Amino acid sequence: MVKCAHDHVRPEICDQTLGVVCTDCNVLVAFCWSDDHIPESLWNRVCTQRPDEGNPCEQNRDDHCALCGEVIEQATHRHSEETT
Repeated sequence: MVKCAHDHVRPEICDQTLGVVCTDCNVLVAFCWSDDHIPESLWNRVCTQRPDEGNPCEQNRDDHCALCGEVIEQATHRHSEETT
């Protein structure tokens, strides 16, 4: 089975937080809650694809959460796990 590259993404309200959904495979790619985070680089892709639905981060780091600013530990980085 071929894995989705999650090229087309959009923001999604998830309960009490915000997430990112892939519009190709309809999978929740990332969200900010507890130990899960949305990398700035992923959030900036969302904002590039849908500029009317969010504001990009000033930086484009893979290891910092776009919403809470915490450093993302690679083990809890859902986006990298699903695209490798």
